[in-house]
Amino acid sequence: MNTYILEDNLLISSPGVGGLTYLEGSNQITISTKASTGIYIGKEGLFCGLQENGGNHLILAKDGASDDIELANDALDIHDVLVHENLIYFVATQTNAVVCLNSDFKIVDSWQLSGEEDSSHINSVAVYKGRLIASAFGNFKLHREYKNGTQRLGRVFDVRTGETLIEGLSQPHSLTVENNYLYLCSSEENTLHVYEDQTLIKSVLIPGYARGVAVGEDYIYVGISLSRNVNSDISKLTSGAIAVIDKKTMIIVGLNMLPFREVYDIRIVNQHSNIFNLMQLWQLDTQVLVDTLEKNKQEIESQSNEIESQSKEIEYLNNIIVEITSSKSWRITKPLRDIRSAFSMPSNKKIKE
Repeated sequence: MNTYILEDNLLISSPGVGGLTYLEGSNQITISTKASTGIYIGKEGLFCGLQENGGNHLILAKDGASDDIELANDALDIHDVLVHENLIYFVATQTNAVVCLNSDFKIVDSWQLSGEEDSSHINSVAVYKGRLIASAFGNFKLHREYKNGTQRLGRVFDVRTGETLIEGLSQPHSLTVENNYLYLCSSEENTLHVYEDQTLIKSVLIPGYARGVAVGEDYIYVGISLSRNVNSDISKLTSGAIAVIDKKTMIIVGLNMLPFREVYDIRIVNQHSNIFNLMQLWQLDTQVLVDTLEKNKQEIESQSNEIESQSKEIEYLNNIIVEITSSKSWRITKPLRDIRSAFSMPSNKKIKE
């Protein structure tokens, strides 16, 4: 299937060995190579979760500036971010929690599932018909217990009450609201689901591990991750990709390949400004790295020159020693040196009285 010329501009995040990719028409720009997770784009700015350093950082691009915000000292493993009614919500997968911040990034509320760290693998958050909802792999209690199996154990629940709203999912991700509809990926089943309230009304099979959803006027965009349960009989993909689905027919009409193996989130971008702010931020990070490497290189060169100088000096002294020890006078005076050595050596024997 040929690369599809997109009607919408897309920003895609990729975890693992990933980053951020911008798609416009048939063009593609890699904005960063920092592993990234959830994205939010709105009047409040562009927010993006970073996976490095324990996943406790958010990037904010707004009004011509970018900022890297550290939310905690400990690992959070941020998977998603949402801004609603001037409050910032993020999913801390490591602590099984949804956390609410004010505009100063101070915690004003939080809701935590029971169990050990990353037991339920809560991963996405949205507001649907007035309810704050989240998706999780299941009601597990042990650390990453979901590794033992997740088929039909996943759910969508009301964050504030804990009530399960949708169940029987397999590794649900990517809660996305458009008009009265709720879209999500049942990732392990390679499927996009569409709900009206709690009723499944449409389902689309995706050629690979489905994660990341964006809904435009005419098309739905679903991410495909190469490294997650891709059936080689279904998919011949060699990298992560975006499946383009016609909203009228719910048929996949195109695939757009990406420079990374995985997709986490997708957002439709109407303006370029915040994208350029992100690029500027990572260019600054890159410049700092380049400057550090150049400084280290200069220090290494300086140390190498010093070592070379010392080596030459040692070689010069060794040559002098060889010259002295091979001389006739050195051989003649050897008995005198032996006598001096004998008298200068300390004795370990006791003198008898």
